[in-house]
Amino acid sequence: MSLSLASFNGRFTPRTEPRAFLAGVERRVEAGFLMGRPHFRSRYAVVRQSGDELVIRSQDFWTDFNVGLNDIALRVAGDGAIEYEVKFWRWVRGGVILCGVIGGVILLAFLFPIPGSTLDFRAQWPAGAPPWLGHAMLWAQLIWWGVAWPWVLALAHQRPAEHFLRRILGEIDATGGSPAEAAPVTKPPAAA
Repeated sequence: MSLSLASFNGRFTPRTEPRAFLAGVERRVEAGFLMGRPHFRSRYAVVRQSGDELVIRSQDFWTDFNVGLNDIALRVAGDGAIEYEVKFWRWVRGGVILCGVIGGVILLAFLFPIPGSTLDFRAQWPAGAPPWLGHAMLWAQLIWWGVAWPWVLALAHQRPAEHFLRRILGEIDATGGSPAEAAPVTKPPAAA
């Protein structure tokens, strides 16, 4: 695991020959990288391909913010394993924007309280509390939700995103890279 908040790296050892495995990953990208079929939140493209390396990048906002596998580099190691490096700065950027909006809502609710609502922070202060308490609570919430929370999310996101990538790589390896076989089987709708 990388020390960077918005990236991780690791190794995956496929049973398939490494170059054939990378070709299977490339086919999976064309079929729909995340689920093995097209989906509007799974738009990826191969941006660089050679015999020993494959670089994949998410193509739009919905894909960037969906899982956070924004930039994926796969390389064949000397022992035949696949070394991967994933960066998810665009996912973090989405989190920073979202948390900025939350911070803005908190600030607006403090400056322009709606009497009787849960957003009326001043009404929730204890009776007789010093005036600075409300400002301290406001700044604590703004710093937590608007500044710190996106980075906490990024740190917490590394492990689940890596598990998801390893699951995808395992599916590709199990099928020899065939997108038709890697696509999940769905049941037909039940007759009414």
